[in-house]
Amino acid sequence: MEAVMKDREEMQAEAEPQATRAQKRLTNFLAMIAVTVLLLGFLELASFVAMRVLRASVFEETPAARMLAAYKGEKWAPALGREEKEARQFYNYQPYTVWRSRPYRGEAFNLDENGMRRTYFSHCDANQFTIWMFGGSTMRGNGSPDWGTIPSQLAQLYEKNGQPACVRNFGEGAWVSTQEVTQLMLALKREARKPNLVIFYDGANDTFVPYQSGKANVHMNFDTIKNQFESQRDLRQGSFGYLLHTNLVQLVFSLAMRAQQHVSDRAVPSADLEGLAQAAADNYFGNLDVVKGLAAQYGFEYDFFWQPNLLASHKPVAGSEKDIQHSPKLIHLEQWVPRVYSLVGQQQRDHFYNLSDAFDQTNDQVYLDWCHIVMSGNRVIAERMFQVVRHNNS
Repeated sequence: MEAVMKDREEMQAEAEPQATRAQKRLTNFLAMIAVTVLLLGFLELASFVAMRVLRASVFEETPAARMLAAYKGEKWAPALGREEKEARQFYNYQPYTVWRSRPYRGEAFNLDENGMRRTYFSHCDANQFTIWMFGGSTMRGNGSPDWGTIPSQLAQLYEKNGQPACVRNFGEGAWVSTQEVTQLMLALKREARKPNLVIFYDGANDTFVPYQSGKANVHMNFDTIKNQFESQRDLRQGSFGYLLHTNLVQLVFSLAMRAQQHVSDRAVPSADLEGLAQAAADNYFGNLDVVKGLAAQYGFEYDFFWQPNLLASHKPVAGSEKDIQHSPKLIHLEQWVPRVYSLVGQQQRDHFYNLSDAFDQTNDQVYLDWCHIVMSGNRVIAERMFQVVRHNNS
């Protein structure tokens, strides 16, 4: 009897692996997948948190820290730093101009439903002289409260001069002059109240974008946006491109970029620097010619102002301006900017005014970084503009 039982057990033992081996392998495989999914989920969650922390920490490494120092003692200064950083996080896609800031309400930084910065001292309730102002973040007023932007201070000068004006600030972060001219065309078609005067204030972005991309007539971050658009085709055809959008991969990219920025900047991606600089200058003045045609058609006056910046300046440096000017992060940019500024500054054109010397006699600190300035600097620019436009429209 014992022998029969042993034989039966041996037969069952031999049969069992054949029946259950596949199930065990499947179970182990599924368990491995589950563990992998859980691990990737944890990494994604950790990367998400790390990205939020990383974004929050940027505050201490941007002009916001210098902004607090520049406006020390002002009750609104902490709010300005916080609100400006928050407002820079979100943009809406726009036809032709590519992006526009979302509406934002704060104590010192406000953007209306069209993403346009609030302008103090502006009077648009009757038939006042109407001024449209275009530019990048320096025109929008990054680094200044609503009442300290160039448009607000120009409006105040008109008001004090007994001629209240309707001043609108079309400035947008990172825009180049081509985007601004495009926005002007769109606004001229849409707005019932046409401008009497259109002002452009450019220089930094029209100089930086060729340095960034090696191309003279493109918008900021051209290659990045181009790749995002073209990658959609690959996704529809089947690819692993979606992995590039995960929090983990974005965290790796962000850390790599920050590490590179701490070392130094990069060279201009072009073998022909003189040709690229000339193309940048030609593109800028080409936009002036386009506005000349629009002005003739729509009956407005126009003025183009070329802004100052610390890397092409003869200003006596003060405070942290010396550290900004000779930062290892700006080595190649410091060599590039004067190339474009020299070519543009040599031009003698109607309706063009070079303000690159605006702070040459200023001993106080004006710059928050290589191109953004404090509200006292905006006052100087607004006064220079007022001298020009008051003479031209008197």
